[in-house]
Order: sequence, then C-alpha cells, then structure tokens
Amino acid sequence: MSSPFKNKWILSISGILCLLSGAILFSKIGETSFHGDESSWIASGNYYSGLLLKGDFKRENWICPECGPWGSLNMHLGKLLIGIPMKIVSQETDQEFTSFYDWGESLEENLRDGKVPPTDILLRARRMSAVFGVLCCLLVFAIGYFTYNVWTGLMATLLLLVNPLFIVSATRATTDIHYNFFSLSLALSTVLILKGRKKSYMMLASSCSGILAGLAAAVKITGIIIGGSLFLAVVLYKGMLGKLEKRDVGLSISLFAFLSVSTIYLLNPYFWPSFDTINGKVIIYELQSLSKEFAAGEVRGSGIRERYPQLSNLSNVLEFPNMFLKWRSFMREQRTIWKSASWNGNRFASFHQRLLLSYASFFLEWTFLIIGIAACFTTLRGSFGTKEIAPLFLPFLYFVINYVFILTFMELNWARYYLPTVIASKVLVAVGIYEVTTRGYKYVVELRPSLTSRK
Repeated sequence: MSSPFKNKWILSISGILCLLSGAILFSKIGETSFHGDESSWIASGNYYSGLLLKGDFKRENWICPECGPWGSLNMHLGKLLIGIPMKIVSQETDQEFTSFYDWGESLEENLRDGKVPPTDILLRARRMSAVFGVLCCLLVFAIGYFTYNVWTGLMATLLLLVNPLFIVSATRATTDIHYNFFSLSLALSTVLILKGRKKSYMMLASSCSGILAGLAAAVKITGIIIGGSLFLAVVLYKGMLGKLEKRDVGLSISLFAFLSVSTIYLLNPYFWPSFDTINGKVIIYELQSLSKEFAAGEVRGSGIRERYPQLSNLSNVLEFPNMFLKWRSFMREQRTIWKSASWNGNRFASFHQRLLLSYASFFLEWTFLIIGIAACFTTLRGSFGTKEIAPLFLPFLYFVINYVFILTFMELNWARYYLPTVIASKVLVAVGIYEVTTRGYKYVVELRPSLTSRK
C-alpha cells in the first residue's frame, strides 16, 4: 500500500470516527440524567469566565469563597472551557446561570429555588463537553494507530463509544472530559518522544508534553502527577535502550518540568502574589526579622501573616503544592458525609468490580484486557533484548499509571474517578481482541490443509 493512499485511508477513517462519535454523543445529550455538579460547574464557569473577559486578575476575586469546592479548591481551566462559550452566547441571549446546587436539598427543592440550569443552558454546556468527547475518541484512535496498528485504534474507539461511563461523562457539563482530553493529548505527544530520532523532535515533544501536563493539571491537579509519571517513564525507557544520551534525558526532563509548572501558574491567578503591593525593602526587613525569630526559637505560627505581610504575599505561590493537602483533607471529609463514596467493606474487591465489570464496554471484556496486557508486557520485555523501542509500551504504561494511582490514592468510590483508567484500558482491550482474532485466524488457516488431507 502506497504511503499517500495509506494517509488518505487513515484520514478517511478519522473523519468517519469523528462523524460517528459526534452523532452518538450529541444524540445522548438530552438523555443523560442531570447531576447536581453540573449546576455548580456552569455557575463557577460563568463567574471565572467573567473575570477573565474583564481582565480582572486580582487574587482575592479568584478565590471565590461563595463558589465552595468549585472555587479555589479546583484550578480554573476546566471552568473556563465550560464558561467562555456560555459567556459568549449569553452576550447575545442575556441568559446566564449563576446558582450553585445545594446538596442538602432534594432535586425538587433545587428546581424550585432556581438552582438547576434551564434546559437550553444545560444542553448548551453539554454540547461543549460532547465536542471534547469527540476529540477524546480521535485521540484514542491515534494512540492505538501509532503504537500498534489501525485496527487497534479503530476497535479502541468503538469500545469507547459504547462505554456507558464515557458517554455519560462526555454528555454532562462537568470537567472530567476536559481533563481526559489533555491527558490523552499528552500521551499522544510522548509517541513522538518514543519514535523521534532527531534531537529537535525530542525537545519539541518534551515541550509539548510539559505544556499539556500543565493544562491537564489546570483542570484537575492529578494531571501533573499522571503526566509527569508518564513522561518520565517514557524518557527513561528510551534512555535505557540507549536511544538517548544522558544530557538529552536531563534536558528533556528540565524542559518538561519548567513548562508544566509555568503553565499551571500562568493559568491560575489564585497562585499569584499581588505584584502592585510588592516592596523590596520591606521584604528584606521581614526576612531579617523572621530569621531572628528562627534563631531565637521564637517563631509563632499565629498571626504570622499579619506580622509579615510582604512574605505572606509572596507565599501565595505555595498555594499550588498546598492544594494537594487541601484535596486530601477534602476527600476524607467527603467520605464521612456521602454513602455513595463507600467501598462497601472491601475496597479492593469493590474497586475491581466497578472497574472491570460495571464500567466494561461488553461482557467479559476483562479477559481481553488481560490478554492485551500480556501482549504488551511480552513486547516490552523483548525490546530490552533487541534494544528496539516497543511503541506498545506507551498505552500499557498509560493504563498502569492511571490504574495504580486510583487504586492507591482514590478516597471516594465515585464513578468519574474511574474514567481515565477506563479510557486507558480500551487500547489494551483492543490489542487483546486483535491478538486473539489474528492468532485464531492463523491457526484455522494452518489447520485447514491437514484437515483436508485426512478426508
């Protein structure tokens, strides 16, 4: 098959998948049940988009205590991706939704109090989620295609399009689908790291990966952990095979770290100090005074912000790492409140029951997942012997990192936290199906002559 024909064939398949995924997801927008979080994501999206469009970057406004968990507990990119399109449309229709759902009341009471978006606003916000759902489907196809073959990418996408958890997530006005879009984009960018031979390609891919990890984290903070782990493992794997010099490994990691963290800070004014109040002389004085307190062992935690306002202002940059601690406390608090977060006694069994059975695309999907994992592991092990890169390492690694992360750290047994691992599993399931199908066909073809000769 000639290269031009192959490229046209792949583009045709991509176009068909785009139309198919769009038709499926957009047809489900009105059927997906309402979730109270949709009210709050739309309202917070409207609030933060208003700040951005007005050019208001005052830190105190980006905290938004009235937004509750949809305020400064989350970074803001996901809210902006929901809110900006809504804000643009509202300028023409004068319709805005600004109410936060009250989980202490019933759905009927929230409807009565105007805390559920009107149907047209809700559907409009859901359409934007569906757009990102379509993009996720295309990314899954691309990952399957570039790391194995076109049939794997095609099957993985079709499995995703019949998965109930993905369909619900891609047709609700929440930020889960935006997070997965950036995570999948990062996974695809690391393909260039695996396959690229020129140093310039490596640096470009490392830069893209860093920015995408920052974008994923700017939706959900876990993006920097998942993205960083994936990138680091891919670079080290290529280095272990002797395909990268040590200095290039160090340069790639440095580029990734700088751009990912820079992206996070750039997109979140909540982490910025108030630049107009910075006074260099006062900062030096406060540093000297604080040093004396340390030396004398007289440091007092209470009132320290009031005593050292300049240092307090600069310490706003620490709100990003502090967000990990805030999330851990928040999730543990939620676990005591919501019965829906329960693991029903056996965390390990409950986790795997939901991941492998409840959120499967078809009955006994887990068997093909195991076969796919085995195929990836065998290919990976062989690559260390031949010193040749195995692209299947990427989807295998992407699944393993997401799986281990939620198995280890997920405090709440909520469906949306399974979504990245469910999406990651589809490429491996497709690999398993492809291996069983092709090996079975080969066995039948080889067996047929012997059966014919016996007659």
